[in-house]
Amino acid sequence: AGGGARQFAATVGILDEYSPQGNARVRLVGDSRVLWESKSIRAGEKPQDVLVDLAGVKQLTLVVQRGENLDIGDHVAWGSARLIR
Repeated sequence: AGGGARQFAATVGILDEYSPQGNARVRLVGDSRVLWESKSIRAGEKPQDVLVDLAGVKQLTLVVQRGENLDIGDHVAWGSARLIR
């Protein structure tokens, strides 16, 4: 984020073509601390909206952790991902 963005926004979910196997968890990490963590994201479920405050954050990392099915279909989409100034 370079310290210039106020917020990060996105809609996060599993791509439809991987239903029903896909499931994952995602986190936003800013300067080595967790800023936001999803509930379990599963294929076929409604995507989750994300809006995170980035005040003072210099480095933002998007982390995807595979789910229970050994990474089968855990293809996460970060829709309309954007930094807001």
